[in-house]
Amino acid sequence: MKKALGWIVFFAIVAIGGYLFYAKVYKPRITYATYRPTMGSIDNVVTGVGEIAAKNIYNITSQLGGKVEKIFIDEGKWVQKGDLVALIDPVDLPQKIASLQKQIEEVKLLQNATKKELGSLIAQKVLANKTYQRYLHLVKNHFVSQAEYDKAKATLDSITAQIQAKRLSIQAQSKKIASLQKELEALKAKLSRYKITSPIDGYVVAKKATISQTLLPGQPIFQVVRPDEVWVKTYIDERISTAIQPGQKAFITLRSSPAKHFVGSVKRIEPQADPVTLEKRIDVAFATLPKPFFLHEQAYVKIITHRYDDLYKIPLRLIHFGQTPAVWVYTNGKAHLQPIRIIARDEQYAGVEGIDAHTIILIPTKNKKTLHEGMRVYR
Repeated sequence: MKKALGWIVFFAIVAIGGYLFYAKVYKPRITYATYRPTMGSIDNVVTGVGEIAAKNIYNITSQLGGKVEKIFIDEGKWVQKGDLVALIDPVDLPQKIASLQKQIEEVKLLQNATKKELGSLIAQKVLANKTYQRYLHLVKNHFVSQAEYDKAKATLDSITAQIQAKRLSIQAQSKKIASLQKELEALKAKLSRYKITSPIDGYVVAKKATISQTLLPGQPIFQVVRPDEVWVKTYIDERISTAIQPGQKAFITLRSSPAKHFVGSVKRIEPQADPVTLEKRIDVAFATLPKPFFLHEQAYVKIITHRYDDLYKIPLRLIHFGQTPAVWVYTNGKAHLQPIRIIARDEQYAGVEGIDAHTIILIPTKNKKTLHEGMRVYR
């Protein structure tokens, strides 16, 4: 039993000694990779998350209401101003229009016949007037009887009365044709309102009706947005938003296309911050609108607020963010925490002051001993 206990103590001492040798002697001799700062340009970037939105959403509606007979487009399609997008059942309106057109044709035919009769009467009046003038001369000289003269005059008066009647009839027919034409134009205008067209060039983001659905007047059938009014409604912490100005360049990454970056620019800055989230709303427009796009899709936005030239750049992963930003540097075989000042930063790099091209920066690694001030290091 004593012998076994002795072996246990022996192995424990060996294990402790091995650990102390590893921790105090072997591990510190592990070499550290290094990095030297490089001079270059860096964009100061402000980032935020938002969603695709539109300044205005335009409703395509039916003024008259009725049952949807046909639909010619769908969501996710582009339309031009004036394109036919839907047809509402006009019920008996086409039949009324056809009936009016038939009435107009009948009145026009009747008017043409009346005009021909008028022409014939005018020709008869010329002859009757000659006869009347001759009898008037003869009766004065007593060559014809008064009865014959009266008959010639009666014939002329009768034809004159018929001409006047025909002319009045033609005027009445013209008025009737005009009235029917006006009624026809009103019905045609009403019929045209059953043909639903797009009021703008745009993109259909929603279909609000289906075939055979009965709509009320003014009820939306489609919702359309203008391409130049689509932007990313971005929310940015108000503490880092002060440098943002309209017109600044931006890059947009959609959640559905994480590998693709769209160029944009700051279009509008909301004048009020959200009192709950303490964020400002920044509207960032696309330079070229993605096709297709989806309203309310999440997007990640990077806004370039300023470009700095001739700065020393180092990866963000090398910076120790304590009370003061700093990096671990190699000086005379020892590690030293060197304070730096960050001038600008993007997602990967920081432009800094406090180091130069001769500075040797140590790259900390999790599987190596943690660096501390003044410890001996190897590279």
